[in-house]
Amino acid sequence: MTYKEKYESCSIWWQKVKIMVLFHTVQKLGHTGWTPLDTAKYFHCSKSLVNENLALGKSLKEIKDLPSRKKALIFLRNH
Repeated sequence: MTYKEKYESCSIWWQKVKIMVLFHTVQKLGHTGWTPLDTAKYFHCSKSLVNENLALGKSLKEIKDLPSRKKALIFLRNH
């Protein structure tokens, strides 16, 4: 199963964040100059979504119990 397939199969928002952050981190370790735009191209999503997920990933332990990605983003912006 590819990272993209795993990402698409997840139904819980924080699992999607975790998969994307893991993929991005692995790619950065293996490819000099890997950027969020490269990750966005792989997942066929916006660079903004990748950047948000990377930010969410940094605080995942604190926010994964929140009911939605939107509420997690609001929490991050307020703290």
